[in-house]
Amino acid sequence: MAAYAAIALLAPTTGTAAPTQLQVYGAWHCSNDACTWGAVRDMTAFAQANHWLVDRGDGRPSINLVVLSFVHPLKLLHATTDATTLNGVPRGMTASVVDYFESRGVRVMVSIGGITYVDAWNQALAEDASALGHRAATLARLLGVGVEIDYEENTDPDLAGLQAFIDAYRADIPYDAGGADRAARLTIDLAAGDRWLIALTRKATADWLRTDVPVLDYANAMVPGRQPSVTKAIANWQEHVDGKPQYGPPILPLAPAKFTGSLYLAGPRDRGPNA
Repeated sequence: MAAYAAIALLAPTTGTAAPTQLQVYGAWHCSNDACTWGAVRDMTAFAQANHWLVDRGDGRPSINLVVLSFVHPLKLLHATTDATTLNGVPRGMTASVVDYFESRGVRVMVSIGGITYVDAWNQALAEDASALGHRAATLARLLGVGVEIDYEENTDPDLAGLQAFIDAYRADIPYDAGGADRAARLTIDLAAGDRWLIALTRKATADWLRTDVPVLDYANAMVPGRQPSVTKAIANWQEHVDGKPQYGPPILPLAPAKFTGSLYLAGPRDRGPNA
């Protein structure tokens, strides 16, 4: 099975108008070491494992976005250097890897967090959320990539800390409506629907994902714990569009153009266990 866990599709516009063309069609990339990106990759071997992403068979890439996953939040804050990390950045997330995709028309982002690093997110936000935001912006500029916030604290998320993180990032790299600035793309992971990560979803929808005063580019509706049926997947995504008016406080509706929906992507076994 390939190391790509999910694929993201920009939700189409609803209503009677013709649907817009998909803008985001991407994959989360866990490298060959269970998502730590802890070692510099041999680029010949990397190209052999990843060629299918950048060439669907006719020279065109299969995707237009790849998200390198994951950066450890606390190590990023501390600019840690150890066996798997260099100045807070996983050693495998190099300019060579970024250029491999960017030179073929595939935009690159890095994801901070993931379910494994929930405690690390909490610790980093409590210690110095603003400094973490500045560090993330420095990382984005260094590699020429966007950043995804993957903070999966369900019970009591540090919303004030995350606000400080976002404020610091945007102070260094303002929102870019045109999308030309690679480092300006800042996104967030939310649950598959509105029934998990409730407090985070409520905050993000109300304050960061507005179309009139945008702060984040879009949210990603994550894959649930197990692959749902098509009907259930669509129902999950629809929750974001509808919101949850019955909740107290309610979760507001999210504009379809401000989120992506995710699916599991399993490659054939002959691609090898790692990418």
